[in-house]
Amino acid sequence: MAGFPLNGFLASLPWTALAVAAVLAVTFAVAVAQRRHSVMDVAWGPGFVAVAAVSWLRTVLNTGLWRYTRHPNYFGDAAAWPGLFLVAADSWPGILTVLSPALMVWALAGKTGKPLTEKAMSARPRYKEYVESTSGFIPWPPRQPAGGS
Repeated sequence: MAGFPLNGFLASLPWTALAVAAVLAVTFAVAVAQRRHSVMDVAWGPGFVAVAAVSWLRTVLNTGLWRYTRHPNYFGDAAAWPGLFLVAADSWPGILTVLSPALMVWALAGKTGKPLTEKAMSARPRYKEYVESTSGFIPWPPRQPAGGS
């Protein structure tokens, strides 16, 4: 099956896809690190872990990658899967794995990741304003909240 399914112009697609998947995996890692760092900033106050846990549950992180999407960790994870699929699609058996990235993107963006997190965070102070100004999944420049200046 030489040359199937990708050949000629498309032969570089797996390498491009791997590079994109790597960038998006780094996006995921940075988002997680930013969330952890914001908790650790609080953790050094009086009461250490208790203050960190209580404060983290009451706040909305809206800096770094979290300024452009409410779920940079899920976006990075979800976007890396299709890139990995394109690497696998360089061979006939690899094409059969198409359902794996589709299922992961669906779960992270529409079924478990984003929806469950948003439901859990909806009671946090300033979360409504954060939802109004920040993209729900795909990173995008912040919007001005309704009624904002």
